[in-house]
Amino acid sequence: MTVYIIHENDVWLPPFRKAFERLQLPFIEWNLSGTHSYSLNKIPDDDAIYFNRISPSSHTRNHRFSCEITGQVLDYLSLHSCRVINDQRALSLELSKVKQYVELTKSHISVPRTAFVASATSINQQESTIKGNFIEILKRTARENFFNESTQTWTPFISKHNRAGKGLGVHLFTDDEQLEKQFENLIDNNIEEEISIDGFQLCPSDACRKTIDSKLVKQSTDEIKHGFNIRSNDSFTDNEKTVIEQLENFLQKRQIEVAGIEWVDDGTNIYVYDVNCNTNYNVAAETRFFGDMYGTIKLGEYFQKQLRKD
Repeated sequence: MTVYIIHENDVWLPPFRKAFERLQLPFIEWNLSGTHSYSLNKIPDDDAIYFNRISPSSHTRNHRFSCEITGQVLDYLSLHSCRVINDQRALSLELSKVKQYVELTKSHISVPRTAFVASATSINQQESTIKGNFIEILKRTARENFFNESTQTWTPFISKHNRAGKGLGVHLFTDDEQLEKQFENLIDNNIEEEISIDGFQLCPSDACRKTIDSKLVKQSTDEIKHGFNIRSNDSFTDNEKTVIEQLENFLQKRQIEVAGIEWVDDGTNIYVYDVNCNTNYNVAAETRFFGDMYGTIKLGEYFQKQLRKD
């Protein structure tokens, strides 16, 4: 009984290796950052679980086609009815913020007001006239969505790459004139409303930690020194519990078994802004809360149960 970990980044594997070794759970790594071959008529190990941990940010590590290769591998495993954790449905969500927001909206889960602007090629490869046209479209889209004509005021908004990860392309803006300075190497981009809580500006990435009017942009009103915290179940509000139930149903419907979902609460509404199907685990936060690593251990125990079931 073996767990096959499908990935492309060794840096993110140590917590999993440590947990699985502690549990004496056999595992084999399939690192899809290189060259691979699979014979479609060859039956893969059927006494196994295949755990998809491919990252949409693989292209930033010069692994441009790792996600596409993963899709082919998942098709191959599906052909032979292999047990896959986070299959093609999870992969398709990982590769598109737009798809995430569409699927969340279909499930009546609130997301930030969002617009999508795209170019078929990177704008740094385009002629200046075409590039200028793209910027004008980007600015016009921002104005149409985040500028109030009657009050002549802007709603702060952020950008992010459609195929994201690691806070790619995340910038905070207070008007359309700031856009041109930022987007010089761009294929696609989303711009969405920036949500404020308790007077602080919240942007869902460390990349947004910058100043506005000489005030630091804060990720959280908690001012957690370590940057991340774990809450107990009894600390959730009724509104949060409702959203959690919605999100659990959202994942179950799509048979996504492992995920981390991020939201922001503005005091009135909760907005979900990221579905992360290859979430990493914050061992430091887990150690503060549980006294030891926790997430990857629980994951390994879940895999053990699934292997016994199969």
